[in-house]
Amino acid sequence: MIVELCRWLDMLILSSFGAGALAGYLNSGGGWCARWFRTTLAGAFLIAGSLSFLEQVHQFTDEISWATITLVAFKTSIGSIWLIRQGIGVLLLLLALLPTGRALLFFCFIALALALSPVGHPMAAESVTLAVATHFLHLACFALWFGGLAVLITSPTARTDPFILAHFSRLAIGMVVGLTATGLMLSWHFIPDWLAILSTMYGRILSAKLILFLAVLWVARKNKHLVREAQSTHGSVLRDHLLTRRLWFEITGLFLVSALAVWLGHQMPPMDI
Repeated sequence: MIVELCRWLDMLILSSFGAGALAGYLNSGGGWCARWFRTTLAGAFLIAGSLSFLEQVHQFTDEISWATITLVAFKTSIGSIWLIRQGIGVLLLLLALLPTGRALLFFCFIALALALSPVGHPMAAESVTLAVATHFLHLACFALWFGGLAVLITSPTARTDPFILAHFSRLAIGMVVGLTATGLMLSWHFIPDWLAILSTMYGRILSAKLILFLAVLWVARKNKHLVREAQSTHGSVLRDHLLTRRLWFEITGLFLVSALAVWLGHQMPPMDI
């Protein structure tokens, strides 16, 4: 349970960095770009990584000591991934001390996505490089979409600015296309027989995730229609109220999708059965 919670926290931290990157890109301001916020996220990322790793050490050896921690950290692939992850976490912590800029915000986001891309099933794929690269794009698209919605939710200025809304809407289409394409590729990697979608726990969770994702897309489509009407001067208050409510539905749906994704990551794929 600790490992699952830490990985879910990782997804939320990545999405928060994505929110900071998009807030800087869209010039929407807000606390997403603040140094204290980035410092807090980097610290939380390091703590989550340490807790998850200690739990994995306990699962390997049934005890936690300096000797077992050192053994797992330096003699296993899990340890190697953890050391790289924590190194990136320390880098993010140091970068949080620098003045905020667009390039810095995107660099932090990309670095964090790279740290998380080898975690889970991609390392067990037949083509590890392709699976890790696909997972990286999948995580990045999800985090930018989720983070962008968070920016709109927390910034009335951004939410009522037709230019920002139109710009984010175009970016979100790209994120949805990328998320869908990479999701299909990852499914193809780990489900050799589509009958396994209904006959295995992995397949059933994936099916639930897909259904929820389609529901989120339906809400997003409704929101896009509201964005197209953003140039209108009539009923702006009512439209903003409706858009805010639908954005909450959209972001809640993606929040649940991320939970299913973490749960899915701890199931045995049909390819391993």
